[in-house]
Amino acid sequence: MNLNLKDLLKEQKRGNIRYIYPGENIDTIAKMIAALANMRGGTLLFGIEDDGCDLHFKGYAFETPEKNKLVEKLEGFEDFKIKELNENNKTFLQIDVDMNSDGVNYGGIFPIFYSDYHNMTKEFEIVKIFISYNHKTSHMADIVEENLNEKYRYKVKINRDNQLVYRDDIEKYMDTIKENDLVISLITDDYLKSEACMYEITELMRDTRYSEKLAFIIISETDLEYSPTELKIVPNIYGETRYEYIEYWVNKKRNYSNRLENLSDSFTSTVELNATIRRVGRICDEIGSFLDFLNRSMGKDFTSMHNNNFMEIKNMIEVKINEVRL
Repeated sequence: MNLNLKDLLKEQKRGNIRYIYPGENIDTIAKMIAALANMRGGTLLFGIEDDGCDLHFKGYAFETPEKNKLVEKLEGFEDFKIKELNENNKTFLQIDVDMNSDGVNYGGIFPIFYSDYHNMTKEFEIVKIFISYNHKTSHMADIVEENLNEKYRYKVKINRDNQLVYRDDIEKYMDTIKENDLVISLITDDYLKSEACMYEITELMRDTRYSEKLAFIIISETDLEYSPTELKIVPNIYGETRYEYIEYWVNKKRNYSNRLENLSDSFTSTVELNATIRRVGRICDEIGSFLDFLNRSMGKDFTSMHNNNFMEIKNMIEVKINEVRL
C-alpha cells in the first residue's frame, strides 16, 4: 500500500491503519498482524504516535522485525510485507497485511481488534451452530454444513451428532444444544416422530428466546431429490393434520406408562423407563407450542433455501457474528 505520510497525518485515518509508537515486541506485532488479517486487512505503521485525537510523526528507532520469525508465530501465514521508509530524515516502518478469509491463528486463538481507535486485541468468539436432523436427511445436512463452512470457515463451528465417537454419552451431548448460538432444524415427518430429535428441540425450548436461535427448513415434495430414501419424509405441520403429531406423542407416553406397570418387578428397567417417560412427557408438553411456532413462522423448503444459497440462515449468522464482535 502506497501511503502519503502528509495526507495520512492530516486526514487522521484509522480503522484498518494502526499506529504504533515507540515500538512493540515481536509477539504483539504478530498478534496485530493476525488481527488485521482476520478482519479486512490493513497496515501497521511504526513511528507514528496516536494520542487519541491527533497523529504525530515521531520516527522508529528499533530493529526491523524479521519476517520469518513472525511467520513462525503465525503458523505459516506470510501474506504481509515489511517496508522500512524515510521521511524528513526519520525512519518509519510499514507492514501491509492482506485479509485472510481462512483466519490467522496466533497462540491458539483468532485475534481481532476491539475497536478502530486503539490497538487492544481480543479473541474472535466463534459462532456455534447445531444442525438437528433425522438420519434420512443427513445428505441435506451435509449440504448445509459444507455451504456454511465454505462461507464462514473459522468464524463458525458446526456441531452434529456425526461427531460422536464410540461410548460418548448421547444424552449429555443433546443437552448441550442450548449452548449453541444457532440451531438449524431440518423438519420432516420422521423428525417430528423421533425421540432424539424432539428431545433436542425441547432442550432448545428451555431457552425463552429459542425462536431467535432457530433456523428451520420444512422438507417438501420438491426436496425429495436430495434424499436417497423413498420413504415418506414430508411433514404435515399445517392445519388440523399437525394435531396427529400431538396424538402420536400422547399415545407413545401412554404405551410407555403401560409398559412400566408390566415391569414393576424390575428395578433397573423401571428406572430407565421412568427416565424415558419423563423425556417423552416433556415432548408432549412442548410439541404443541413448537408446531404452533412452525405454523406462525414463514418457513421455506430445502430447495428454495438451497437455490438462494441459504441466505436466510446466513443473515442470522451475520447477526450473531456482529454480536460477538462487539
